[in-house]
Amino acid sequence: MDSISRKKKLGHLLELAFLLALVLPPLVHSMAILLATGTGTADSPAGIMSPQFSTTLLQGILAVALFVRSRSLRLLEGIPLSEGKRKDGHAGGQKKGWKDRLSGRWGRIATPVVVLAVLLANSILWNLLAQLGAPPNPTLGENGGMAEQKLPLLLAYTAVAAFYEEMVYRWYSPLLLGLVLNWKGRGLNQSPPVCLEGVLVVVFALSHGYGGWPAVGNAFVAGSILRACVLLTDNPFSGFAAHLVYNLIQLFLLLR
Repeated sequence: MDSISRKKKLGHLLELAFLLALVLPPLVHSMAILLATGTGTADSPAGIMSPQFSTTLLQGILAVALFVRSRSLRLLEGIPLSEGKRKDGHAGGQKKGWKDRLSGRWGRIATPVVVLAVLLANSILWNLLAQLGAPPNPTLGENGGMAEQKLPLLLAYTAVAAFYEEMVYRWYSPLLLGLVLNWKGRGLNQSPPVCLEGVLVVVFALSHGYGGWPAVGNAFVAGSILRACVLLTDNPFSGFAAHLVYNLIQLFLLLR
């Protein structure tokens, strides 16, 4: 699509305002904690059992709504929803490149596994850096059975949070901003999209400021890796699978 009508562009700007309303509050809150204390409460019972649990259902509904809406955005950008598929169920004997293989069925299974391994290695590195000169953080398992009482809600929130973040930061936002800024229609080179990707990763990282600077660094690298996973597989659920398992492992370590 070479141009967007004024009415559609206004609609996209309203969507962008809605997106900012979702992203800015946790970003401001996390930055306030980070700048005020330099440390965080993400690994403490107070941080895990935060009021965010009351928004679990709302986040899940919003994430699903954004995914459904993203189908329309992809069509507006001229991206076929069944890209790479053939009516007869095969590629017609054409030789597949590495990008086609990664976006295929087995690529969408193998890529999250590799991404998960890199995420875990990255997390170990940042945790080691965070522990230098810092006392050990308490875990949920040390607090009078609170973890056992809240475990179903913890699991639900872990799953919803991973899906919500993938939809907001890695799937819906790049599509929407690409339409609003109309990179393709202006015939611009790859620099603006690269800058856009960087901004989204930085915003995602800073929204984890409640965990301190190591958490911000961890989130920056993890966000970059997860976005690359989505781009390579052309599927948000590949990144979500890696993100979910990663979060579950982190939760298990807190419950030990």
